[in-house]
Amino acid sequence: MYPDIKIGGRLRCGVATVQVFGSNVGFDNGVDSKIGEVTDAARPLIPVRVLAGVQNGSWILLVINVDGNIYITGKYGGGTVANLDISATYLSA
Repeated sequence: MYPDIKIGGRLRCGVATVQVFGSNVGFDNGVDSKIGEVTDAARPLIPVRVLAGVQNGSWILLVINVDGNIYITGKYGGGTVANLDISATYLSA
C-alpha cells in the first residue's frame, strides 16, 4: 500500500526500536493504514504512539499495537507528500 515506506528495527535485551522512514511518501488523512508488523518478540507491552510533524504543516501518528501491527495515520494535511524518519523505542513484552 505504501511502497516508499521502509521499516527497520532492533531488539536487544527486551528493548525494541522501530524506525519508519522513506522519501516522497503520500498518506491519507484520518485513515489508519497498516504499514507492517514487528516480530512476536518485539511486540510492545502497551500500545506505542508517536506524533510527528512532517513537511507542509502535516502531522503523522505512528502506532505500534500490542498485537505487533504498525499503523500510520495522517492527522492533518492528508495526501501531502512527506519525507519520513520516525523512531520509537519501547520495552517489549
